[in-house]
Amino acid sequence: MLHGTSFFDDDLYSFPWLKNFELSWAQIYGSIYAPSRYITKNLPISIKNKVKILPFGVDGINFIPERNYKKKYDVIFPHRLNEDKGVTQFINIIKKMPDVRFFITVPQKEGLVSKNNFYIKLKKFSNVKFIFSESSNKHLSTLSNAKIVLSCAKQENFGYSVIKSVLCGCIPVLPNKLCYPELFDKRFLYSNTNEAIDLIYKYLNNNQQYINNYLVKAKNEISKFSFLTILKDFFEDK
Repeated sequence: MLHGTSFFDDDLYSFPWLKNFELSWAQIYGSIYAPSRYITKNLPISIKNKVKILPFGVDGINFIPERNYKKKYDVIFPHRLNEDKGVTQFINIIKKMPDVRFFITVPQKEGLVSKNNFYIKLKKFSNVKFIFSESSNKHLSTLSNAKIVLSCAKQENFGYSVIKSVLCGCIPVLPNKLCYPELFDKRFLYSNTNEAIDLIYKYLNNNQQYINNYLVKAKNEISKFSFLTILKDFFEDK
């Protein structure tokens, strides 16, 4: 199962020496499962010829039903505080939206990220709050209390954080690139920082009626993603 690859410039593990190991690993496998077409675009032929495009599953995740009452969080950012998640752009968005409350979920305890440069910069903003060290179920509850899920990713091959957020009732605001156009309508996608800001304001101001059908369609499609499809292919392709 292909989660990432050093053949992408902005991948978290883009060490030059890793490419040779990945090419060697590819020779071992008969099939390689990739969750999006995007992840295959920069692969060498020796890997690409073995790839099957099948989305990873959301099996076993106890999604919180969408809340109909007023939500507590304006915008949630449920991503790592690393450059591949576009935190520099995220900070620029925050600077230009001082009236919007941004919440960042961090799986670790605060002490474990205290020296992270992005954390140090982000905690200086009065409109930014951190949510630390939640259990899986509590994290889903937090997502269900957010109006918008924002991604600024430079590299994303499937996007579990966004998928979970949308299935918990968030409106996605996402880059118009990477794997996102395969999963979501253009009404949820932006091409630059100003477009991202416009979308956030639009959906915070309850101007979402014209996207409801597109949001329901996306939720219906991604909620069907199952590892059973991959398992069936794996065991029957003999």
